[in-house]
Amino acid sequence: MGVPRRASRVGESLDKALKREILEESGIYVTIRKMVGMYSNIQKTTWHDGKTIVPTKLTIDYICDYTGGTVRTSDETSDVRWVTIDEAQKLIDYPIFALRLKNMLNFDGNIVYEVFQSQPYIHIEKNIY
Repeated sequence: MGVPRRASRVGESLDKALKREILEESGIYVTIRKMVGMYSNIQKTTWHDGKTIVPTKLTIDYICDYTGGTVRTSDETSDVRWVTIDEAQKLIDYPIFALRLKNMLNFDGNIVYEVFQSQPYIHIEKNIY
C-alpha cells in the first residue's frame, strides 16, 4: 500500500504540494486539517531500480478531509480506493508505513517525530512535540 509522496516543486509550498500530489495520484480534492507527524530516514539507500541513489529524507504526514473528486488511478498509482481503517491496517506491510498509520490513528494533538533507517528497517528514536 502506498500514500502520495513526492517532493514539492520549486516555488511551491508544502500545503500546495500535498494537495497537488493527492489530486494527481488519486483524483480527489482535500483540505488540510492538521500536521501529525514527521519521519526522518537518516540512511542513504538505493531505489527499487537498483541504481538510483536516494538521499536521506524527511517525510511529513497530515490529516486531510475529502472535499470532492472521483477516486481514480494515475500513471503513478495502480490501485486507488476507499478502505476502512481495519482494511488499511491489513494492507500495509512495510514497518514505517504501519507506524505512520498508527500515529495518525492515535493522534492526540501532539506532533510525533520518528527517526529510522529503511534498509534494513531500524527504528532509532521517537520524540513528541
